[in-house]
Amino acid sequence: MRVLAVVNWLVAGGIETQLLRTIPHAQRHGIHFDVCCMGPRKELDDEFEKLGCQIWRIPKSANCYSTAKHFRKIIATRSYDLVHSNFGDTSGGIALATAKAQIPLMVSIHNCGTVSLFRWKKRPVLKFVRKAWLAWHRRL
Repeated sequence: MRVLAVVNWLVAGGIETQLLRTIPHAQRHGIHFDVCCMGPRKELDDEFEKLGCQIWRIPKSANCYSTAKHFRKIIATRSYDLVHSNFGDTSGGIALATAKAQIPLMVSIHNCGTVSLFRWKKRPVLKFVRKAWLAWHRRL
């Protein structure tokens, strides 16, 4: 089984560290992981590469259609059995791409709340735009 895990970047955070610890166990059971992230190389890139993971990068975008376009290019290069997005409420672009490619998607919703466009929460008009944007991602 081949899994593509989607994280924001490869820093020593909880999600990334847990994934790094999980991969050797998964490999013993025939599960291979690759990772897709946004942003430049970080401190855990080398560790994931040592475990045999291909690291893909897509540009960070609030536009779910742009994310889907870039993500489709990645999933077209390899045959993945599952995509696991850790983007939570903002996994809409990943969902669009995996649906089109007919790849099962698992989305993890973490307990930290949605941090995307966080500063907009207290601005009357932008609060409405943010709420609609997040609702659209959840619908996708």
